[in-house]
Amino acid sequence: MHGARRAAYAAGIRPSPYVGVIGDDASGHAMTSAQFAGLYTTHHEAIERWITHKSGSWTTAQDVTSRAFMVAWEHRAECRSNPKSWLYSIAMRELLQHWRRERPMVNIDDCPDLPDSSDPAREFFENENSKVARALLKKLASVQRDALMARINGDSLTEISRKLGVPLGTTGRRLFDARNEMKERLCEIEMSI
Repeated sequence: MHGARRAAYAAGIRPSPYVGVIGDDASGHAMTSAQFAGLYTTHHEAIERWITHKSGSWTTAQDVTSRAFMVAWEHRAECRSNPKSWLYSIAMRELLQHWRRERPMVNIDDCPDLPDSSDPAREFFENENSKVARALLKKLASVQRDALMARINGDSLTEISRKLGVPLGTTGRRLFDARNEMKERLCEIEMSI
């Protein structure tokens, strides 16, 4: 941990995520506009290509790259050692923020009404379309089946771990294995049809 960041944490202050990552020159002064212009000229095109590759959109890459360099300009005094890594980390943060802002919002009024059921597992097994799933569940190992059935009933991973008396990681692994085995067997059934 860099000295400035360590001092900020010791004082109970959460510093900017850019502090100590990259910035002052050897004299301790902030990067000049000429130095920043050189940084921009050197790395702008490569960062824009990288963001285009990550996002799949050239217009998104232009927006994100512009915002990344604006943030870099605002935090230029915090650039410590490796400007290229610093710029890429800023660009990645900006891309993630862009994706969060662009995430589609669903209007709750547009959602269909869900049936009111006190027992999701019973509803699952009474459904005619679930005969294959029931057969596949019976073929699972009992530890996987117990974990999966508890999840179908709406239990959280923590609740399942407590009920089964196993660590949280073990519960997650059993669910993962159960889902994968179900997928594999469903694929086998589809191939045989």
